[in-house]
Amino acid sequence: VWLDVNLRWDPDKYNGIKVVRIPFTDVWKPDILLYNNADVTSYFSSLSSNVIVTSEGNVTWLSMVIFKSSCRIDVRYFPFDEQNCSMQFASWTYDGFQLQLRMNSEEGDISNYIRNSEWVLIKLHVEWNLVYYSCCIEPYPDITYYIQIRRRPLFYVFNMILPCILITLVALLGFYIPSDSGEKVTMGITTLLSMTVFMMLVAENMPPTSDVLPLIGKFLLQLCFTVLVTNIVSVLLNVCVVLDAAWI
Repeated sequence: VWLDVNLRWDPDKYNGIKVVRIPFTDVWKPDILLYNNADVTSYFSSLSSNVIVTSEGNVTWLSMVIFKSSCRIDVRYFPFDEQNCSMQFASWTYDGFQLQLRMNSEEGDISNYIRNSEWVLIKLHVEWNLVYYSCCIEPYPDITYYIQIRRRPLFYVFNMILPCILITLVALLGFYIPSDSGEKVTMGITTLLSMTVFMMLVAENMPPTSDVLPLIGKFLLQLCFTVLVTNIVSVLLNVCVVLDAAWI
C-alpha cells in the first residue's frame, strides 16, 4: 500500500466514484525488493492483478508472490532446533528523501498464517531501519521482518531418535560378550555398519552447513569410534589367544 498524490481526484466531478481498479502496469509502483533474496526470478513471478486506487491517492496492490530468502541455519540441537531468519525489504533505486517506508506496527500480521506441519511460528517482529552507504549521503530506509520458528520434532523422534537409542543399546550389549568369542566381532561389525547407514540418513535430513556440527552427529561419531576400538581390541585378543595356543 502506498500514497500517490498524482492519482487523487474529486469524486463529485466523477459521479461519486471513490474507488477504481486498473491494471498494475498503468500505474507507478515502488521498486521494493527483498535484499537477501535467494531466487532472482521470484520477484518477476508475481500474479498480474489489478491495483485498487482511491480518490485520496491510496494505491493497494494485492499481489501473490513466493519469496525465497537466504537464512543462516543452526543445526546444533537438531531436531529440537530453533531458527532465526530475517527478510529485508527496501527500495533498490529510491533513497529516503524520495520514498518513505512506513510500518503499521512492530508485530507482523499473521491473521492469514497457515499452520505448517514441519515448523511452528514462534514470533514475527518488524523493524524500521535507516542505512547510510559509503557511496551516497542520502539515507536508505528498509523494513526488516525477523522470523523465529521451531522445528516440530515428532517425525524425527520416531524415525531418528528412537532408532538411535536402539542402536546404542545394541552397541552397549556387545560389551558384555566375551572377548574371545567370535560373535563379539560379528556383532560389533554389524553395529558399526548400522550406525554408518544411520549417520548417512541423518546427513540427508539436515541442511548442508559447516558452521556447526549437530549433537546427534557427534554422538553417533563417538559411538562408531568406540565400537571400532572395541572390535580392534577383540581381534587383537583373539590373535593373541591363537598365538598362545600355537606355542603351547
